[in-house]
Amino acid sequence: MEFEFTESGLNSLKKLDNSTAKNILKKIKYWESADNPLKFAIPLKDRQGYFRFKVAKNWRVIVAVNYKASRLEILEIGHRSSIYE
Repeated sequence: MEFEFTESGLNSLKKLDNSTAKNILKKIKYWESADNPLKFAIPLKDRQGYFRFKVAKNWRVIVAVNYKASRLEILEIGHRSSIYE
């Protein structure tokens, strides 16, 4: 399953410092290379079909699953203290 950035996901990535952005992109490539990337994700309780991936201790990647296209759409990237607001 491949990852694809939505416009909002790309915008949230651009707001991060270079070091954090590189670490997140590296992690996304790692997940993408797995047979089932969702094994690294946790479903969001309040939004069906949405998952969160944890990067390091404090960063989260929120995705929506598009089963028809067999891809994960990156909706938002942010610090865990503010990503769920």
